[in-house]
Amino acid sequence: MKTTVNLIFVALLLLFATNVLFAQQSEIEFQKDASAKAIKPARRGAKQLEKQGYSTFPGVLPLDKQIEKRLRMESEINDEGGKKYYWGSGVGVAEIFDVAYDIAIESAKVALAERLILEIANRISFQLNIEDAMKIYNEFNKQIALEIGTVQPIVQMNKMTGKNFEAIVCIAYEFDKAVEVFKKILQKSLDEETRISEEKLDSLIKK
Repeated sequence: MKTTVNLIFVALLLLFATNVLFAQQSEIEFQKDASAKAIKPARRGAKQLEKQGYSTFPGVLPLDKQIEKRLRMESEINDEGGKKYYWGSGVGVAEIFDVAYDIAIESAKVALAERLILEIANRISFQLNIEDAMKIYNEFNKQIALEIGTVQPIVQMNKMTGKNFEAIVCIAYEFDKAVEVFKKILQKSLDEETRISEEKLDSLIKK
């Protein structure tokens, strides 16, 4: 079971690795080009997953369209030339479909929150003592979980594994929005005397 799931994610990652950045193009040209480049690998990926027994959830886009959308979003960049979106994937297995889906979506939220926290932590150009760091970490984790809670999955698939439903979901969140949440929490956590300007705060978090 675990091996199968790992192989699926590896296959998806290989597909997503074909993305190209189009920083020199206009937004309209970028969207057209990204969509065109995503169609073929999305169709190939969907066929591979369908052969393994995966299908889409009721009422959502076909699997190839979901993968195409993710590929297109993977190609998008922010104003600083970095990734616009960060991703989290989750798997849920249960005898009841809704339970399997709930497990998958919660796992995806946790994975995405952890990735955002790690990425922001790597960009901080100042030191925090352990007590402040833990306080800010816990508050950010709580707030970003609330933000992610409103995000709709980009990729959703499921299949029967024996008597159980196996659900897989992928969700995304804009990195710049996560940084803004972090800055508000950081500013709020500082004493009145140590409050810093918005410009100074921006300089402390590398983009």
